[in-house]
Amino acid sequence: MTRDEATRYAVVHYLKKAEEALASARSELEQGRRDYSISRSYYACFYAVTAVLIHEGRKFGKHTSVRAALHECVIRPGKLSAEFGEWYNDLFNARHIADYQATTVFTAGDAETRLTRAERFVAAIKAMLSARDGGRDQG
Repeated sequence: MTRDEATRYAVVHYLKKAEEALASARSELEQGRRDYSISRSYYACFYAVTAVLIHEGRKFGKHTSVRAALHECVIRPGKLSAEFGEWYNDLFNARHIADYQATTVFTAGDAETRLTRAERFVAAIKAMLSARDGGRDQG
């Protein structure tokens, strides 16, 4: 497998993981598990950003590094609007609260809003990658 093929494979892999995380977030929300829905919504965006970074020849393992790279490589240059960066930051923080703070309760509306934003975020990432690759489907 060439380096280009490996990169393409990894990009498609992470976009698929993003889509699976969105489906999981929707299912969790339908089951009333709002914290899990928020966590999966965040991971959908995390995987989508990971795909972009791999596409650009970069890779980070830490969540804080991925968030910083999103802002540096995608938001600041105007590849996606600042609103998407704000949504990512919100999901980053909400996921941490949902996973580690037992005293915070998210409403169904909180989880639905974050899931809707995650769906739009992943769609925007996929469109951006598709445009870069001349319209080829990314996953």
